[in-house]
Amino acid sequence: MANLLKYALGVPPLERVSSAQLSQGLTADGRLYIRFHRDPAKTDITYLVEASTDLIDWSDLRFDSSTEPFEPNSDGELHEVSIEIDGEPKRFLRLRVMGD
Repeated sequence: MANLLKYALGVPPLERVSSAQLSQGLTADGRLYIRFHRDPAKTDITYLVEASTDLIDWSDLRFDSSTEPFEPNSDGELHEVSIEIDGEPKRFLRLRVMGD
C-alpha cells in the first residue's frame, strides 16, 4: 500500500493496514459502504471516495473531503460513505487520497 494512503489512514509506514483503519462491506439494509480513518488535522491531503460499476470508470464521486466538512461518526475518527446497490448488477467503492 502506498505510503500516502498509510499516512492518511494513520498507519506507520512499516505496519499493515487493518480493518480498524479501512473496511468495506454491506450494511444491514443492503447498502455498500466503505469506512476509513480520517484525521481532520491532516489538511495537506484530500480524501476521495469514488464509485464504479465496472472497475474502469471511477467518475462517480461520492465524497470529497476538500468540499465536505468533517463530521465525526459516533465511533470516533472513522468516516463512512455508503451507496444504494439496488438494481445494479455490480457496484464498487474505492478510497483515493491525494496530496495537496
